[in-house]
Amino acid sequence: MSSGPITAFGPRVFAALSNKGGVAVVSVTTEAKDLLQDILQQAQQQGAAVDEDTSIRLAPTTEGGDGSHGQVGLGLMLDRPQEGDQVVEHNGKKVLVIDSSTSDLLNGVTLDAVDTPEGKRLTINR
Repeated sequence: MSSGPITAFGPRVFAALSNKGGVAVVSVTTEAKDLLQDILQQAQQQGAAVDEDTSIRLAPTTEGGDGSHGQVGLGLMLDRPQEGDQVVEHNGKKVLVIDSSTSDLLNGVTLDAVDTPEGKRLTINR
């Protein structure tokens, strides 16, 4: 169901992130959950196949190159939860899913939303 990135975080975001062990958890602020819910609604209004099982997946992306030599970043895409995913709910709806290996890499970070001149954007804070 992945329809390509909705948005992407900067390249090499993984370089500063590592799991120190234990249960991997990415925290998500209420503001970020609101923004993710808005992104899902906008995708549906633009004709994307969004139903009650559709969420936004935070996943590694390769930018540039041929896929094997590009820079690794993070992107958002429409997808359904899979077994082992960290699932984030908001107002009774699954708004974000993160696979276990990505969650391990991002362990301890907080996903937040900030206002920018271009509108609200998601940020990752350690």
